[in-house]
Amino acid sequence: MSRRLFLGALAGLFSLSTSASAQDGASDAGSEMISTLKAFADVIVPADETPSAGDLNVHLLLIEQTRDRENYPALLAQGTAWLNQEAQRLGGTSFAGLDEADQLVIVRSAFTSEPQTLARVFADFLRQDILRLYYGQQAAWGPMMSMPPQPLGYQDVHLPPKRSA
Repeated sequence: MSRRLFLGALAGLFSLSTSASAQDGASDAGSEMISTLKAFADVIVPADETPSAGDLNVHLLLIEQTRDRENYPALLAQGTAWLNQEAQRLGGTSFAGLDEADQLVIVRSAFTSEPQTLARVFADFLRQDILRLYYGQQAAWGPMMSMPPQPLGYQDVHLPPKRSA
């Protein structure tokens, strides 16, 4: 499933009727999910001397994974809805619209939730996926690395051990 098809399907899920105004609302729900995923990814990997996860479009790569993982679209939709509900409990309009401190409160809450709850499953799965997709891109390695850590094993394995002087 392409990202465009997924977002169309997501829009259909949120649509209660086929009227033009309902379709506009459904499209807004899809774009809200994208902005929420980007904000969540940026909490997991914020920018420093390297770009943030959102800067490297990890949130869009998460959406692309929906074609290969059966329950992933539902996890993304329900998890981002949970993040936005929690943001509203804190007085915000959306997770993406909160300041960093409030976003961290919600993310910490997700990671400390009971196992097998929506918040915890969403946070655990997405953290793993965000880190994998982020560090799979050369731009994330920073100026000190020319390749990912240990991608090819120890390059000098055929040489005798070095002796310290």
